[in-house]
Amino acid sequence: MGLEVVLHHPDLDAEGGRGLAMVSSLAVAWGVDHLETGKTVWFVLQG
Repeated sequence: MGLEVVLHHPDLDAEGGRGLAMVSSLAVAWGVDHLETGKTVWFVLQG
């Protein structure tokens, strides 16, 4: 599908838009699999 995932920096008072930023800051690896029905975000946390 060729869609690029971009981390956005929402305004401090925005109600959404922080999900991938949280994943990126907590995970040692993460990515997105694009499917015909949407997308799946996967991540690995260091134990």
